[in-house]
Amino acid sequence: MITESIKLDNDFGPPIRVFYQLRAQRYQLYNFVEPFAAFLKHFVEVKTGRQLEAFIDIQHIEWGEDWKTRIVREVVNAAVFLPFVTATYLQSEMCRAEFNLFLAAAERNGLTGLLLPVVPFTTSVINAQSDDSIANYTAAHQYKNIETAILEGQDSASWRRALAELANDLVERVMNAEDLIAEKELLPQVTPVISGNSIQIDPFEGNPTNSHEIEPPGIIDAAASFSDAISALEADVKKIEEQITILGEIAKGADLEGNTAKELNIQTIRLANQFKQPSSHLERLGLHMLQKVKQADSALQNLDEALQSSGSLELSDSGRSQMAESLASAVEVRVVAEQMQGLLDILRIPEAMSAAIRKVLKPARIGITAIRDAAGIIGNWQSHFLDSVDTNKSDVIA
Repeated sequence: MITESIKLDNDFGPPIRVFYQLRAQRYQLYNFVEPFAAFLKHFVEVKTGRQLEAFIDIQHIEWGEDWKTRIVREVVNAAVFLPFVTATYLQSEMCRAEFNLFLAAAERNGLTGLLLPVVPFTTSVINAQSDDSIANYTAAHQYKNIETAILEGQDSASWRRALAELANDLVERVMNAEDLIAEKELLPQVTPVISGNSIQIDPFEGNPTNSHEIEPPGIIDAAASFSDAISALEADVKKIEEQITILGEIAKGADLEGNTAKELNIQTIRLANQFKQPSSHLERLGLHMLQKVKQADSALQNLDEALQSSGSLELSDSGRSQMAESLASAVEVRVVAEQMQGLLDILRIPEAMSAAIRKVLKPARIGITAIRDAAGIIGNWQSHFLDSVDTNKSDVIA
């Protein structure tokens, strides 16, 4: 007798969504990605009874789609972001932008457990002492190294064991995130009241017995925090431009054509000493800029959310217009970031001549990476906040 198998609806919950991210140029070389996703899907489903919806960024996010908005939206839906972090991944501007965007959104919502880095191939670049923010974060947050599983093959016990352990970790992180999101959704809401030119909070709105536990939206605090961070950025931009000029002039004026090995060695040491201080300054300034941009990003998101939940269209429109004016000044950071490639091109010649010069210029490269990361975050402001302000204005005119 043949019995038809019928799949019944169940109460185990909605599908778990996982976004796999890797450097697109290396995608064809990573022939383990689809089997990895298939095995993980199987383990999650048999362990939880819930479906797993997998999205590989270069397969499912079409060109032109607003991937930045999608990533932020998926964080609050308890989606897991699973990047395959390698040394070449860290060189990809797009990969870094997506990683930083997801991390910022996760930190803002207290959901950093949804970021689950996987290291397919062991590399010394990823370590907790790294000056690269993504490499450092990956090493410091219990990343999963699957090199042995990959090398031993998809039929090996190592492969199955690695995927089973990863499935357990993924499920636990999703469950914790869903519990936290549910708790936040059950909190009573507080609506700001406009009184004249000031914003007040009604302490008795929502649950009066727990009013002392309710935090106000923090519109004023978020606006002040964002303004302070933007002011710090403007100062950093000027200082960074100075260091770019200094490094460029040193490189252009380098004379590495000594007649003897001894003369060349002397010139190399002299040049390395000239590079040392501005290189260190650029590292410090770049890391400081990235820190301030992250602070501004958090304040900006908090301000935007508070304005949207204010219940006042007038307040929301006014606040977003003021945000747009401040954001316009941050565009200078992107202009500076565009100068980084020219600086790197200039530095390549002296770097190729001496290990000593490469060593002293390493801090400069760290600073350059940080500046580019900062510019990537600001690019999200451009597309999300400035464009939305323009759209709102167009809707009003229409």
